[in-house]
This record gives sequence, C-alpha cells and structure tokens, in this order.
Amino acid sequence: MNPSFNELNNLPNEILVKMLKYLSHYDILYSFYDINERFNSIIKNYFLKNNLTLIINNDSLISFDNKILESVYEIIPMIENNIKCINIDSLIIENIIDRANYPNLKQVTIYTSLQESINIFIDGSLFIKIFGQKIEKLMIKSRRILKPIINTFGEYDILEHREILQDLFKKIEVISFSSNITQLYVTVNHFNDCLYILDGSFNQLQKFYIIIFGTGDLPSTDHVEIEISNIKCFSIRYKNKILNYDRGLIPLLHRMINLEEFHIHFIKTTLPIIDEHILKVEFIDNIPKLKKFIFNIGSLTYLGNQHYLSSNENIKHSSKKFQNSEMISNIDYFERTRFLYSHIYSHPYTWDFYHHISNNFRGGLFKSVRIISLFDEQPFEHDFFLLIAQSFPYFSRLILQFLNNNKTCLLNGIYLNISYKLLLRQTNNFTKDEYRTNCSKINYLKLKNDKEDLINENLIKYFHNATIDYYH
Repeated sequence: MNPSFNELNNLPNEILVKMLKYLSHYDILYSFYDINERFNSIIKNYFLKNNLTLIINNDSLISFDNKILESVYEIIPMIENNIKCINIDSLIIENIIDRANYPNLKQVTIYTSLQESINIFIDGSLFIKIFGQKIEKLMIKSRRILKPIINTFGEYDILEHREILQDLFKKIEVISFSSNITQLYVTVNHFNDCLYILDGSFNQLQKFYIIIFGTGDLPSTDHVEIEISNIKCFSIRYKNKILNYDRGLIPLLHRMINLEEFHIHFIKTTLPIIDEHILKVEFIDNIPKLKKFIFNIGSLTYLGNQHYLSSNENIKHSSKKFQNSEMISNIDYFERTRFLYSHIYSHPYTWDFYHHISNNFRGGLFKSVRIISLFDEQPFEHDFFLLIAQSFPYFSRLILQFLNNNKTCLLNGIYLNISYKLLLRQTNNFTKDEYRTNCSKINYLKLKNDKEDLINENLIKYFHNATIDYYH
C-alpha cells in the first residue's frame, strides 16, 4: 500500500464515511471495493444499506466498467434484503435485476433513452417479470450527453437534450405493472402525453409529478376521459412559457375528484393576467377537497395601449383560505416596451428556480432556489446584486447578468447566460480586475453574439474555467 492509502486507512470510520459520501456509488465501488475487508464492510453497511445507485455522470459517454459490475454482482446477494430503492442506467438494468429477489424493493429510478425504455417496459421483459409486482414508485429520467459532443465536434447548439418519452406513454396499455404504481415522476413534450398516462393504465396512482415542455394544452380527441379518483397529489410544471392552460388542464382537474394537494408552475404570455380572482375561480373552486395549494404563476404580457392595475393587498387577502401558506405578489410594468409581468406564488417558496427578477425585487430568503434569471429595462446596480446574494444563498445558475466581486461573492459552478455586447461593455473589454474572481467561478458561459464579433482572447482568459458557447 502506498503512503497515501495508509493515511486514509488510518482514519476512523466516521471520517471515511463523511469523505466517501461525496462520491457516487459507481466511484466508490471502482476505487475502494475489495481493497480490504474494512472498506468492503463500510461500503455495504453505509452506502449500499438501503439503496443501490449505478449511474455514470450524465455528461459522460464512458461505459460501465466490468470490474465494477463484477463487484456489484458479488455484493447484491449479501444486501438484497436491505435494498428498498434502485437508481440505475437502463444499459445495465437486466444485468442487475436478476441477481437477487429484492424482497423489500419499493422504488426504481431508470435513466434511459426512448428506445431502451420501450424495450424495458413491454410485457414479457425481464424488468416486468421480476419487478412488475413489487415497485410502488417509478421515476423515468432521460440520459443526457453534453460534454463529449463539445469535445468531439467543437461548438454545439443544444444546451440541454431531453428525449421525450411520449411514444412510451402511447404504448402504456401494454405495461402490465402499471396498476401497482402509486407514485410517478415524468418529463414529457406535450400536454397530451399527460392525458395518455391518465387514461386508466395507472389506476392505483396516488401521486403524479409531471414536467411539460410544450407551450399549450390543447387536448387531442384520442384519449379516454374517465374519472380519476385515486390521485390525491398532482404537480404540473410547464418548462417553457405557455399560451393557454384552460382547454386541457382545467377539465383534467375536474376529473381528479379526490385531489387534496396541487402544485402548479407556468408563465403565461396571453391575456388575461392571472390574478387572485382567476386563481380562485379556475383552480381553487374546481378542487373541492383541496388542502394544500403550492403555486408559482407568472403572466408576461404585451399591453400596447392597455393599462392594468391590481392590488397586492387583494392578492394577499385570498391567502386566508390556506392555513399553511400565504400568497405573495409582484407586479412590474416596463414602460419602454409596454410589457407587464405579474408574479404570484405561495409562501414558503419551494421551487428550485426564480425567474424574471427585476429591480423592484423586495428580497426574502429562498433557500430552495438554485436557478435565477433577471429581467428589467433598467441596469442592475451592485446593491441589487448584494440583495440577490443574500436572498438566494444557494443559487448556482444566473441568467442574464453577472456580479462585481467587490460587492458580492459567487459560489463555484455558476452557469451564466448573457449578451456578448453587455459583457464586453461591463468588463471594459475583459480588463476590469474587480470582476475576475467571480468570473473565474463560472463553469458554463452562454453568449448571445448578434453580429458575428470576433472571439476575444481576453474573454477566454477572463473565463478560464468556463466552457463557452455562442448563439444568435
């Protein structure tokens, strides 16, 4: 053994566990399993006690190492009674699931592509035979490939790639285990995919969490409209700005006759602006058994010659209906462009993002937020950024603007989306020293470059830790 390992091996178990918890199961098995009996015992008793996670970094094209898989095959029979949750890549799922009986397994998360997912869930598959009558909670997540594309092809256009599983949902009637699922988490492209899932195959579903990338909810006519009596918790988040929600979502809520908990997020770009009256009439009044309502709703609308006024006090007043939360509102009117942005949300704030923050932001403490975006006609001053840093202590992604480290200190691992011209002007052609510290903490820089400006060598030095991408 080398001296470094001897020092590591001399540490008490408590310290080793704290150090190793920052590694994935994959890395722990690769680096430490079978070194000695002590490490084997720590791995089995602390890290593989209740769950097994075998996922390679989403940004990686590296295949699973045979050494790792052999270690897993050896360990699984020893811990099968303990495993309640499996998080696994679909590439190796069939190599893992038949190694033991997993008598206490309740939850499976699968990282997959579209074609792989269809093969996994068809009747007669090994997954259905072994896990079909056991699991109660299923999560399907898309595998992403980013950095290898950059390394191989240079510049790229896709920020985040998601394979939408809509074809899988259209085939959902052949999934024999779906009647056992009580919780489901999915990301889809269209509202119709949501309707396919709720056509009756998941007849024991109690909690349903869905993210939708589409911009509207016009339903098709080829799905079954049945009463949905089992769902008690429903969360729907529209990832992009939407045009409407009333033609599909509202009728769907009418069908959820026993819904007790409802989470919703969207930003709407058409009139009317969502205010306390619409919130009550279209959502609250249509869910008679509602006990918990968590919402985060924005209206971004071009008013032209119209004028709109609303009372924050009226919005807050309607919060009396809810015992566990209050209703907060922010309204911004941008005179030059004649856009109005209205934002209403339930407090305490539980979402991991906060969009369209203006100079009128009143502050607060938003510990759950990791992504923020700024939106205003007027420039943001340094005191404003100080308020942002205080209000969002754990944010890791900033869209539109950046900070002066004399006033504010960024965390590491920041994502920055900004205009190249604005960046050039703000940094005085990437020469201002007061920005260097924070800029060195940015890992990904996405620049809007309108006029095909030549790439500035000072820019690359200024953001020396960042992967830089350009768009028009």
